[in-house]
Amino acid sequence: MTVLGRLVVRAPWLVIGAWLTALAVLIVAFPPLSQVVESRTVQPLPPRAMAAAEQMAKAFGESAQNTLVVVLTDERGLQPADETTYRKLAATLRDDTTDVTAVQDPFSTPALRQVMVSPDHKAFFMAVTLRAPTGSPESSQAYQRVARVAKLATANGPLRADVTGQPAVLGDLSIVTEHDMHLIEIATALLVLTILAVIYRRPATVLLPLVTIAISVASAQRVVSALTQLDLGVSALTTVMMTAVIAGAGTDYAVFLISRYHEHLRSGRESDVAVVDALRSVGKVIAASAATVAVTFFAMVFTRLPAFTCVGPALAVSIVVSFGAAVTLLPAILVLAGRRGWVAPRRPLTDRLWRRSAVQIVRRPKVHLLVSLSILISLAGCVTLLHPTFDDRSQLPASAESNRGFSAMDRHFGASTLLPQYIYLHSPRDLRTPQSLADLEQMAQRVAALPDVAAVRGITRPAGSPLTAAELSFQAGEVGAKLQTVSTEIADRNDDLNALTSGADELAGNLARVRDQVSGAEGSMTALATSLSLAQQQLDEAASLLRTLRDLLNAGPGVAPLAAVMDATGPMLNALNSSAQCDADATCRNGRQQLQHLVATHDSAIADQAVSVVRRLQAALDRLRTLLTEAGGPAGVQRTITHLRDGADSLAGGSRRLAEGVRALVDQTRQMGIGMTQAADLLLSMKRDAAQPSMAGMYIPPQVLGSANFKRAAAMFISPDGHSVRYLVESKFAPFSAAAMDQDSAILNAARSEQHGSTLADASISMAGTTAMYNTTRSYYNGDIRLVVIVTLLVVFLILVTVLRAIVAPLYLIASVVISYLSAVGLGVAFFQFVCHQAIYWNVSAIAFIMLVAVGADYNLLLITRIKEEARFGVRSGIIRAVRSTGGVITSAGLIFAASMFGLLFGSISIMVQTGFVIGMGLLIDTFVVRTITVPALAAMIGTANWWPRLGRKADSAS
Repeated sequence: MTVLGRLVVRAPWLVIGAWLTALAVLIVAFPPLSQVVESRTVQPLPPRAMAAAEQMAKAFGESAQNTLVVVLTDERGLQPADETTYRKLAATLRDDTTDVTAVQDPFSTPALRQVMVSPDHKAFFMAVTLRAPTGSPESSQAYQRVARVAKLATANGPLRADVTGQPAVLGDLSIVTEHDMHLIEIATALLVLTILAVIYRRPATVLLPLVTIAISVASAQRVVSALTQLDLGVSALTTVMMTAVIAGAGTDYAVFLISRYHEHLRSGRESDVAVVDALRSVGKVIAASAATVAVTFFAMVFTRLPAFTCVGPALAVSIVVSFGAAVTLLPAILVLAGRRGWVAPRRPLTDRLWRRSAVQIVRRPKVHLLVSLSILISLAGCVTLLHPTFDDRSQLPASAESNRGFSAMDRHFGASTLLPQYIYLHSPRDLRTPQSLADLEQMAQRVAALPDVAAVRGITRPAGSPLTAAELSFQAGEVGAKLQTVSTEIADRNDDLNALTSGADELAGNLARVRDQVSGAEGSMTALATSLSLAQQQLDEAASLLRTLRDLLNAGPGVAPLAAVMDATGPMLNALNSSAQCDADATCRNGRQQLQHLVATHDSAIADQAVSVVRRLQAALDRLRTLLTEAGGPAGVQRTITHLRDGADSLAGGSRRLAEGVRALVDQTRQMGIGMTQAADLLLSMKRDAAQPSMAGMYIPPQVLGSANFKRAAAMFISPDGHSVRYLVESKFAPFSAAAMDQDSAILNAARSEQHGSTLADASISMAGTTAMYNTTRSYYNGDIRLVVIVTLLVVFLILVTVLRAIVAPLYLIASVVISYLSAVGLGVAFFQFVCHQAIYWNVSAIAFIMLVAVGADYNLLLITRIKEEARFGVRSGIIRAVRSTGGVITSAGLIFAASMFGLLFGSISIMVQTGFVIGMGLLIDTFVVRTITVPALAAMIGTANWWPRLGRKADSAS
């Protein structure tokens, strides 16, 4: 630093000219950062958080998560004129092919009417899909144009139009941030200017840091603009945080240097020599401080969240530029102003106060340490009550357009309508099969049974509960009812069955007598004629009986309804055979066995054989009657007697077999009636006892799957190729709450538990939707914050060890900045959560950690290096001297940095306000408690061991 100081003193105008030239080149070569933010802003969510939603959108042919919701409300109730306005607005938006790719509304798609018209009939909404990707500047601009069109369409009527959705939230964040930027910059400048005026009380001295900060901000923003050409991501928050960090860090560096410069002037040195000596003595502290903060910020490039990766590198650039300006540009201006006497020091006002404070601390270090730690630990304890929010809407004021629209949707439709979450399955097989749908329903039942799940909707349960007609219990009841009907009819036709049996026996007897008479006719022609006449009469009676028997067999008891029942029983039996639940249930197994017996009985050929025998007997009787008619007298009878005898033998034998078959058929029909009664009782009991979701089962026949009605209903839940399925899950928790995110994990576990041994075994299952996205974000955040903490503490510790060449002091200095950070966050929790009733945004604590630990290390370095310098006459004496000389400097730096952070309080975005408050209060805690009381008390108690191991023996001998 000595060589650099001499160069600056020798050529101050050259240094200033170099800075101005570099700034001019950057301005000419690269656009303003604000313009870059508008055109190259990064996606706020990590790619993995959007992966499931994008895959689902691709499978279903939809736009992935870039849909605006235009909600129109009429608190009087929707009128016909409101519908006309709605239709005109929908038509206007459809015509906007530049910004809009699709518009969904209940009038062009009647199936959506129940969803898109509120239950209270006071609001309806339309979904407007934007062409631009989510989070892009084009998306923000398209949102603003759609909002203007909606407002214009409803300007002269009772309808109120509000626009919401993820694109609206991100667009409002961009708009509000841009609006707040100028106010924050003005407030920060005024606060810093006021504090500098109080400290230095000379206009030139006050302006020096401001000039340096202005040039640093302009230069850093252009450098970051240049780095965006190398794909560095930026956002509106990046610009705001860069301004605040440069204002704070740049002013701190200026205060360190100017304070040491004034100290050397008071000791009698000339201005140029004082500049060189100040750079030599305090330059290494500034360098170590800048390195600590810059390396820590740069390490954020290895995180996964865009909120960190796009802010960290930009802030690292800000620190590097601020450091460069503090050790080159500021000394050059200080040389020119010092030679003219414009920056001469005023009489110090607080040296005596800081000396008395230091004396009290070194005299009673334990008491002061106990008091300070009590304060810090009390505040830090509130950290255990921290409940961070991931709700982007909470960043915006309630008056923001997107928040008004969300409130209208929540009031009339419920939050789940606007922010749905899905179970998304993708399988290598087609899931449009009865077994796959049954497995899907089992999965849905398992998820629906979870605590605080309001409903699960999908292809097997579109209304949130299983389809009644698809339940096996319902189907069992239907089959049982039909079997009971057939059984009753069989019982009612018992007389017909008896008539059938007696008729068959009578036929057999008559035909036997015919055979005997034909055989006896061979001895006497006269007797033959008489016999033949009697035989012909008996044959006529037999023919009549056969006709009756044939009719009874063809239209036997319950034949038609029984066939229909058996047709319905087949698929039912197949489903029961493949059901693990039925295998485990004794009642179901008995019912399944009875059904199997019925099907087997129905498939037997007894009835068909009986009908076949009757038909053959009828044919034989017809031939006998023909023979008798054609006999034509004794001569004819003689010629045909042989044929008659053979036919009579055949008829007699066949009729006896028929009688036996009919008797067996009747007996079997009666037994079937008894079996049907038992089966019907079992199936009806299944309907009564197995109606619970865990026992009902499910079966959708294949013929239903191919119907047009099923295909229309399935379009919402099954992809066109049948390989992807989604179920809408409605939770009782707020979509952005930690409870909802925890529930997402439980839902996934429940859904995946049904995969083993089912048709879903090879399917991938994931969650898609707003809650799932922020659950992934939370998971990334937890990993990123661990990385940030480890890297920050490691970098700060190594730099402290390098500068101090010791281990003991760096250890307790690290501990001091950590407890200072925890105290600040605890104070933020107490203020925002319990006083303002406002949840703290999730990344506030991470940014605050880096800032407070790194900046706290700055103040640690300044104090501890001065204690080490002054410790040649004893550690306690060195503490008194160091606190007296640095107390005012550290206090001034802390107040200025805190003021730059408090400038964020003038914004409207909650993350800015919360970040500014936590960091600002943390700096005040660090300045007035940790650096003023805790660290000096610890240093006094530890004594010469502060410098162990390297300088311990020298310090001992010196003291």
